[in-house]
Amino acid sequence: MKKFKHIIFIILIMAVLVGCNESNYSSSPNLNIEVPNDEVMPNDKSNTKNELIDGKNDIDLISIEDYMLINSHKFSVEEGNLNIDFKGFADDLSNTDIVLTGEIHGIKSNYEMKLALIKYIKQKNNFKYLLAELPYSVTYYINNYLETGDISILDNLPVSSRYTMFPSYEDFYQWELLYDFNQSLPEAERILVLGIDLESDMFLAFSLINDILAKKDISNNMENIVSLIDESISLINQSLQNKYKAVENCNIILQDIEKNRDIYKDFLSDDLVVIENVIRNIVKYKESTSKKGDFVEYNNFRDMMIYSNFEIFDNILPEGKYFGQFGFGHVLQDFNFNVSWFASYLNEEKSKYNNRVLSVVYNYVNCETIDRHRETEISLVFDFISDVQDISESKYILYNLDNVSVKRPDITLLDNVSGDTLDSDVSNNFQYIILMRNTK
Repeated sequence: MKKFKHIIFIILIMAVLVGCNESNYSSSPNLNIEVPNDEVMPNDKSNTKNELIDGKNDIDLISIEDYMLINSHKFSVEEGNLNIDFKGFADDLSNTDIVLTGEIHGIKSNYEMKLALIKYIKQKNNFKYLLAELPYSVTYYINNYLETGDISILDNLPVSSRYTMFPSYEDFYQWELLYDFNQSLPEAERILVLGIDLESDMFLAFSLINDILAKKDISNNMENIVSLIDESISLINQSLQNKYKAVENCNIILQDIEKNRDIYKDFLSDDLVVIENVIRNIVKYKESTSKKGDFVEYNNFRDMMIYSNFEIFDNILPEGKYFGQFGFGHVLQDFNFNVSWFASYLNEEKSKYNNRVLSVVYNYVNCETIDRHRETEISLVFDFISDVQDISESKYILYNLDNVSVKRPDITLLDNVSGDTLDSDVSNNFQYIILMRNTK
C-alpha cells in the first residue's frame, strides 16, 4: 500500500509541474508522515477504544495509534445530509470564522462530501460565503444562476471555466444542488459563491467586464477603455495566440485606473473593485504561466494571489463566515514545502482570522475517480491512521487531531520535495481528517 501511495503522490506532483488544464489546479505536494514506532493495538479495537476513553485521564502520554483510536468518529451521509454524533466537531465549527476542506482533485466523493458539509456547516455557524478555487468571473455567473435558477447561464459557461480539474457531470450538477439548498433558506441567509483564483479563462473574464459596462451610460472619458475591452474580446475570438495583446490592453487599463481613479469611481461605483480585480488577475494569470515548471515558485505566487483576492473582497463584502473546498495544499495553515499557502496567510498573527480557521483534509480508500477515458479508484491514507481505519465498517470516519485533553507524541509531515522533516505537528496545519471509503 505504501508503495502505491507514493506512486499516486508522484503522479500528483507531476500534475502540479506540467499543469492539468488552463486553471492548473496544483496543490497536492507529496506527503509522508513521520511517526514514532508504536506498539500494535489489540484486534478488538472497539473495546480498546472504550477502555482508553474510560482511563484516558490517568494517561500522561499515549501512542499515536491509541490517540487516533480514541479520536475517531464514524458518521454517515444520507440523502445529502451529514449525520455525526460528535459534539466537538459541531462546537469547533460554530467557534470558527473560516472552514476549509482539502481534497485531492478528481474524486467523485469530493462533491457529495462538499454538499453535505455545506448543509451541516450552514446549520452550525450560518456561513455566508462559499469560497471557490475558481476565477471570480466564473462565480459571478454561478451567482447569477443561483439568484435566478436560469440553467442556461450554466450551460453557456465555457467548459474550460465551468469545470475544475476534470470535466464531469458532478462539477456541473453541484451548482444545481446548491441552488435547491439555497431555495430552502430565507433569502437573507442564502449562500454566495466567491471565486478567488486567477483569471485563467481570458475570454470569460473580458465578457464579464463587457456585461458590467453594458449596463452603464458610457461617458467620453470611458470610450477608450471600452474600446480596449471590445478589441481584446475580438482578438481572443480570432485566435488564442492574441492573448499577449489582450494582456497589454489590461496593463493599459490598470495604469489608466491608477491615474484617474476618481473618474473611474464616479463611473463604475462599486463595480470598480470587481473590474479592476478581474483585469489584475488576467495579468497575474499570464505571469503565473511562466512559473509552472517550478513547484515552489508557482504555488507561492498563486497562493499569494488567492489570499490577496480574498482580502480585497473580505474588506468590502458584508460581514459573514466562510466555507471553501480547495486542493489539499491550499488549506495547510503553516509554512510548508517552502510555500506560503492560502490558509497559512489566513492564520498569520497579523491576520484578523488568526486562530479562527479550521482545516479538514480528506483521505480515501477505494474511492472512484473521475477519468475522461476510464473509471479508476484511488487509495490515499496517512500512515498514522492506516492502522485504525478499520475501527468500524462505516463508509466515513472523522479523526480529530487537536484534542488537547489527550497527550500524544508529535506527528510531523515529511516534505518529499525537499526531503526535510517539517518542524510543526500536523494539527498546526489541519485539525481534522475525513476518511472516505469505497465511494462510487
